[in-house]
Amino acid sequence: MKNWIYILKILVPGLLLGTMMGSAQSQPSTDELVKNPSFHILVNHEQKIPSTGTFDFDTKLFKIDYKKEFDLHVVDQRIVGALETGLNRKGLKYDSKKPDLFVSYAVAFDAGLTGAEFNAAYATEFPISVPEPEPGQELNYHQGTLIVDVVDAKSRILLWRGSIMVKLDMDISEADKDRRVQHIVRVLLEHFPNAKL
Repeated sequence: MKNWIYILKILVPGLLLGTMMGSAQSQPSTDELVKNPSFHILVNHEQKIPSTGTFDFDTKLFKIDYKKEFDLHVVDQRIVGALETGLNRKGLKYDSKKPDLFVSYAVAFDAGLTGAEFNAAYATEFPISVPEPEPGQELNYHQGTLIVDVVDAKSRILLWRGSIMVKLDMDISEADKDRRVQHIVRVLLEHFPNAKL
């Protein structure tokens, strides 16, 4: 089941995710990821995350407010395309009929987003089970964050949640926006277990 949820908060000055905030190390430790505001990784250590298999897209949450025309379909296409490319590199293939995993994402365009808000965005008939965070690890996300969930399709248990903080940059071409979203997602998925990148 695919859920589209739009939460309206503040005026959106622009259209898409842009450049990274700060530089990311190629393989930071879990402690560094928790301390680095650009990254936030939650891993369910009690469940094995498959290195091969299939996935489909599930919930998509946009925390935005806007008065101008704002094409969320374009934003969705960019993010979904980048996620599909990145997950293919990991050995996972898209399959909407019999997925092993559900992939969801949220974008906190103009205001922060709590983990509880993202969890609640899943349909009430298909809630997810979220592991307890490690001590000192909060499930709250700042404005300008892309959050990606990977959920076991059968048990609805959250296996992995990664987030990366970015900044908006509207003064670039559409091709540059595509490249930057691909880069942002690639950097985030470098921290997905069983990496093949």
